[in-house]
Amino acid sequence: MTLQIVENAVQYQDHRYHHVTMALNDRQLRSLARDLARAARSRGLDLRARPPIHKRLWQGLKSLVK
Repeated sequence: MTLQIVENAVQYQDHRYHHVTMALNDRQLRSLARDLARAARSRGLDLRARPPIHKRLWQGLKSLVK
C-alpha cells in the first residue's frame, strides 16, 4: 500500500505528495481502516460504501420497469 501524505492544502492543490510505501497484514489493515473511519467521523465526514453490484443492478432493472 502506498499512502500519499501532504503537509498542507497548498501541497494538496499542487499535487506535491510524500509517498510512503508500507506492507500491512490483515489485522493491521483492519485497524488502519477503523482508525481512518473514526478520524473521518470526528471531522464530520460521512463515509458510505457503494451498494453491492447485485443491488445496483436490481435498482436499475426496477427503474426500467416503472
